Amino acid sequence: MKNVYDGVVVLNDKGEAEIELADWFAALNKDYRYQITAISAPGPNLYIAEEISETTTDYIDTTDNNSSKKSSFRLQEAGQV
Repeated sequence: MKNVYDGVVVLNDKGEAEIELADWFAALNKDYRYQITAISAPGPNLYIAEEISETTTDYIDTTDNNSSKKSSFRLQEAGQV
């Protein structure tokens, strides 16, 4: 099975963005791949600054109101901090 998720994100003034994934993301997906396409300007320095990690992809029990783990990854433009 292959799942494809897409969306649009705008980098902040530090040249980075964090992408939050749905609560159920980890329950349905593994072996992640990323495809980044810059829009409006060349993006040769755009990269995955922080990949989806196993520590943030534990299944979330949606009946537990105290659960705060979310799956996410972070993009950054090289040369920005």
